[in-house]
Amino acid sequence: MFRLMLVHVLYHTILMPWPSTIPHDLRVLLQALGQHRDAATDADRWGAIKEWLESHAVPAPKGLPTAPEIKRKD
Repeated sequence: MFRLMLVHVLYHTILMPWPSTIPHDLRVLLQALGQHRDAATDADRWGAIKEWLESHAVPAPKGLPTAPEIKRKD
C-alpha cells in the first residue's frame, strides 16, 4: 500500500519522469524503520516518507486522498 501511495505522490507532484527505483536515501530511511525493536506502523512509514518529501521541497499535491481520521473516545 505504501509503495502505491509513494508512487502516487511522486507521480503527481512533479512533472518530470520519476526513476523506476526508490531513491537511495529514502530506501535507507525506510530500512532504518525496520531496524527498531518494535515493528514500524503505517503512520511511521508515512511520517518518514512525508519528511523525506518535505526535505526535498516536494510540495503536497492538491486532492491527495486520505483516510478518515480516527476519532478518540473520551
